[in-house]
Amino acid sequence: MARREGNKCSVACNYCRVKKAKCNGERPCGNCINHGEVCVFADPPQRGRKRPNEATKVLEDRLAQMEEMFRMAMEGRGMDLGLPRRPESIPTDTPMAQLPMDNNTTRETLAVDLSPAVETNDFQANALCADSLSNESIIEDRSALDFGDPCDALPTPTSNQTASVGNGSSSRSVDSTFATRSNIAPIPDVTQLPTPKTWAEESVVSPEISHFEHHGPMSYLSICSTPAVRWISRVGSAPEFASSASTFSLETTRPLKMDKRLSLDRAHEPNYDTARLYMDAYFQQSLESVFAVINRAQFEIRLNDFFTSGHKNDDAEWYALRNAVYASGCKVYFAQKDQADSFDLSQTESWKYFENALSVHTELVYMRTGLMAIQALVTMAFYTEGLGNPALEYMLISNAARLAQSKGLHRQPLEAWDIQHTDIQNRRWLFWIIYAYDKHIAYRSGRPSTIDDDDISCESPTAQDNCEFSSNATFVLHVISHSKVASQIAKELTSVRSSKEHPTVLAQRAQDLERRLNSWRDSIPSDIQPGIPLHQNVSNPSLALYLHFAYYGSLVAIHSIFVYPWSSSKIWDEASPASRKQTPISTKSLVEASRQMVLAVKHIDPRKPWPAWLVFFYPLLGLMNIFIYILKYPGLSTVPADLALMDIVTGHFGYLEYYSSSTLSFPFIGQLTSIARAAAKRSRDKDLNLTQTSQTETDSRTSNTGNIEDTQSATINEFGYFDENDFLLDNWPTFMPSIPHVSAMGADFFKEAGSDPSFLQ
Repeated sequence: MARREGNKCSVACNYCRVKKAKCNGERPCGNCINHGEVCVFADPPQRGRKRPNEATKVLEDRLAQMEEMFRMAMEGRGMDLGLPRRPESIPTDTPMAQLPMDNNTTRETLAVDLSPAVETNDFQANALCADSLSNESIIEDRSALDFGDPCDALPTPTSNQTASVGNGSSSRSVDSTFATRSNIAPIPDVTQLPTPKTWAEESVVSPEISHFEHHGPMSYLSICSTPAVRWISRVGSAPEFASSASTFSLETTRPLKMDKRLSLDRAHEPNYDTARLYMDAYFQQSLESVFAVINRAQFEIRLNDFFTSGHKNDDAEWYALRNAVYASGCKVYFAQKDQADSFDLSQTESWKYFENALSVHTELVYMRTGLMAIQALVTMAFYTEGLGNPALEYMLISNAARLAQSKGLHRQPLEAWDIQHTDIQNRRWLFWIIYAYDKHIAYRSGRPSTIDDDDISCESPTAQDNCEFSSNATFVLHVISHSKVASQIAKELTSVRSSKEHPTVLAQRAQDLERRLNSWRDSIPSDIQPGIPLHQNVSNPSLALYLHFAYYGSLVAIHSIFVYPWSSSKIWDEASPASRKQTPISTKSLVEASRQMVLAVKHIDPRKPWPAWLVFFYPLLGLMNIFIYILKYPGLSTVPADLALMDIVTGHFGYLEYYSSSTLSFPFIGQLTSIARAAAKRSRDKDLNLTQTSQTETDSRTSNTGNIEDTQSATINEFGYFDENDFLLDNWPTFMPSIPHVSAMGADFFKEAGSDPSFLQ
């Protein structure tokens, strides 16, 4: 091929480029001269340097540093895992490279030693072996270097961090320069959670952080979600609400996980007399004893044999069960003592027995066990639902449900299984208690249930067959029946799948579910039936309170999707005549149910060891719904009475703070009341101004304000200006972990008088 003649031109002029002619590169070029064109050369493009992906480089550097630290720690123990050496390009000015070392100092002690020698009882010694110890030492070293469970090894804001495990025989320190001279954070303190401030900072830096705690849109914490905060801040003219909501969500969800690892030292079990004392307190005074998860006669026989035999014949499930009973009984016993520190004393004394039970959790779930292991997990879940405890009940009851289903308790036994009739009754009773409790927790948390109703063939228990299990068998059967209705509510109205249904379908489902719920209520004896004032002669008021809150809480669950401004946007956007008709009905039902929940607060004595759902969840849920109702309709004549109801809840939480010596405090409650009161005042002032300017306009506005249906049929703009994506369940925010401060006591001067809110005027 002949060589092309002429000078080589890197960039042609504009004319030659348009004509696709060969340009000689001269200025002007020959083509422009021949055609009389102005020869213009464009500036040559500047090629930028190809920069490496900064995020990838940071991750590679962090990984290399962690591998180097891990390799150095393992070399100190005489182990070679074959990890690559640190590249020379990566800085090595880490604390391990800088800390001075004498002849008596090893890299092992500089890294961490989380395996102190701990005295164990006979049962624990039998549960361990040499292989497991060697494996655990590796795992613990990895945990120290942030290779472990992110929920157990969390970053802390301190610069000089020291962690002690067990009796403090092992500790580690990290120089603050480690964080500033390298691209990775200091070694975290694995025994302490970060403060709410650091949680907030981490959520901004890394939205994918795995320490979040998810609550569904129907959870009480939905009031702290971004769409809810926007609506409340705008409608309530309260820009400061965003900060309070964020703090409240952090402080409320923090107890969903434990702050510290379990101590490696096991607490000494009580002597026989004290054990009997705690056992009697559990079976006679605790609320959970009515569910008869444990047969008292069988437990008492086993306990007597345990003490008379010199603590022999011990195993994991019996160890966990008796310590769980000790924990619950101890808490009840000390909580009812008439002394100033009874709350704190009940927490500290009972927690050590719960730690004993929790220490064998792995054996209960992953080793061969019987029904006693399930009973232990359920009893532990009941204990953690007490106010002031780490709220571990969701995970514990999930484990209990999985273990029960793995043993076939959800199936009706066949003849081929060759199970005795009494054993069938025991299995059936235990399964349905787990079922009811699981549905109860799923509703409160807005999280999915562990048990699928479509996979159950086990027959429901009957009062005739199960009177031997509980003296309150009839009550328990009503609880089980309600849990079935609650399961349908969650599946047909509040699930992700149901959120994609047409509003007309949802409205019809709401009506059907309410009829089914009312049918359940009508089947309950009149002395404990929800909606009827509590009689003074009720033998166990706590049972009536349970059914009362269960009924009205389910009404709220049915109707909230049509009322909450942050969850009803899609329904309004696709509004049909049926859904528009349902909205005012749901609004009235929801606020009436909330008023009834608040009125029942006067029957709650915070000095008793009530579960958190009774003293915290339902009062807060009632207050939250009344708060929303006031913000939406601040001009209604019922607003003064509703504000008084909010004061009752504020006083209830104030007494909780007093009784717990400020261990429990809830300033968020007082702020909701203040925002609602300010909104009502602005509405009154606005009405007064209108009256002074035009009586005609005042009459027109009063008519529109008093007509709830017209007000509720307004455009979606009444609820605020939101992006439709804010309300999709898939985009629902999660909350991170830290309980908290309240204002004055509320006056209890209301009388229950029907369902009309005007009775409070």
